Amino acid sequence: MQLGYSWTLCSGWIFCVFMASSLRAKEVVKFAIITPSDGQRLFSTHRVAPVIRYSISRIKELDLLPDVRFLVSYGDSKCNSKDAPIKAFDFYKSGYVSVFLGPVCDYSLAPVARYAPYWNKPVISPGGFAHDFGRGKHSEDAEYRTLTRVGATFNSLAKTVIGLVQHYEWHRIKVIYDGEGHSDIAPRFCFLAASAFVSYSKKKRLDYDFHMFIPKVHKVEDMLREEVGNQYNSKLTSFITAKH
Repeated sequence: MQLGYSWTLCSGWIFCVFMASSLRAKEVVKFAIITPSDGQRLFSTHRVAPVIRYSISRIKELDLLPDVRFLVSYGDSKCNSKDAPIKAFDFYKSGYVSVFLGPVCDYSLAPVARYAPYWNKPVISPGGFAHDFGRGKHSEDAEYRTLTRVGATFNSLAKTVIGLVQHYEWHRIKVIYDGEGHSDIAPRFCFLAASAFVSYSKKKRLDYDFHMFIPKVHKVEDMLREEVGNQYNSKLTSFITAKH
């Protein structure tokens, strides 16, 4: 449900942009949608396509943009940093893109969002969880100037957790995370979550420590004894598991 909402918000947002702009008569808007074809992914093409079709059909039913024709094409990102930018290049070279929707996986989105400003093309994604995507976009040398994220991100997650830490006046923090955790959602999903927490912890000058948990190597009992122990179990400290 959350995925469908994010993609509806994504497509709805871009429709509003085109409605507010001065489109010429019989304007053609070309959506280049870059998503993985792998049906196991939560944001695979077969899950996203119905949302896009529904959004376009509603625009037609409501007669909001009678002189605008929407063309939709899909490219397989394969959720990696190689295939996604190649698809983006293909769309741009063929003149078949007004706006990119996706990619969603961070490592696919990064190269596409870096090239898009040079092509003067907007990129809208419900993904891009890493905190780096939220950096300022106003300077000329900003990496992701034309990127807009419309979903939940690790920026908000890190801010929320740190807000709790400060509210309860916890002074020492141990973050234990599985670097490959939830890779079925996106590659290195939990690693990126922990990285966001590191970044915001440095800004707030918190006393923190990190430990990567490798399920095939570490035992939970040993980890709790060696990494948490007496140092991180008092009332004034916090043990946070960044695995979910």
